[in-house]
Amino acid sequence: MGHLLQNTSAYRTVSGYQLSLGLPWYRSLPWSCVEDIEVRINDEVWPFKDLTIIIDGAPVTASELAERWDSYWYLQDRILVRINSDVSPPQQADVCVKMALLLPNVLIENKAALVTTESRKRLQIQELAE
Repeated sequence: MGHLLQNTSAYRTVSGYQLSLGLPWYRSLPWSCVEDIEVRINDEVWPFKDLTIIIDGAPVTASELAERWDSYWYLQDRILVRINSDVSPPQQADVCVKMALLLPNVLIENKAALVTTESRKRLQIQELAE
């Protein structure tokens, strides 16, 4: 199973933050299986609708991700999540990412199982050259 957050997952950008996230499941999944992502950095929270996901270098919104049933998030790939913030990023921060995944091959009462994962780490916020 991949690690949602790693020690080198958080970056400072000119517009806020960027996080590198791994798939927290043991097999690749269609992008449409990503049901929800919530990011908390210190006391500030960003819901899925306010995040920009970068896939293959292109920005994708939460609603667009739901339509990507024919392409996959592979285990070896890490996605980038961009977060706009007016707050100047600190040197270190408490980062929490919650992710909900629909598992199409795991059925409960004839519906795909919904699994929620949470990862919390105190991370060094690194500089990102843009």
